[in-house]
Amino acid sequence: MCSRVWWGGLVLLLASGPLAADIVHLKTGRKIEGTTAPGPKEGTVEVRTGDGSVVVIPEAEIVRIEKKQSPADEFAERLRGVRAGEIEPLEEMLALAREKRLPQKAKEVARKILDLDPNHEIARRELGFVVYENQWILESELKK
Repeated sequence: MCSRVWWGGLVLLLASGPLAADIVHLKTGRKIEGTTAPGPKEGTVEVRTGDGSVVVIPEAEIVRIEKKQSPADEFAERLRGVRAGEIEPLEEMLALAREKRLPQKAKEVARKILDLDPNHEIARRELGFVVYENQWILESELKK
């Protein structure tokens, strides 16, 4: 019974955040996604999930670990490939950051877009701007 509660909590935990790098395949058929490292005790594996939570699993429960690139690493690699001065690829990267639930990266890309086009609506809205009296203003400032 205790095992079911633990697994149920683990499933809930995994559903709450973006997925990270590796996929740990368990003997039960379940999968846990996160960044893996040696566990605190010999014979264990530590998995850090997308929301920063840490799960320690005995190696005996693991079938295999599938190494993958994390969404943040994938995003950074693709962003490096964008040529300077091009807005369209940056717009695509902004959409990707949203899709991968990388809010800090989305803001970073929005700022790059605004460097090229200070009135870019999508980038402004991503950074919390709204139009008030025909000017862009931070929504937080407007509420004051």
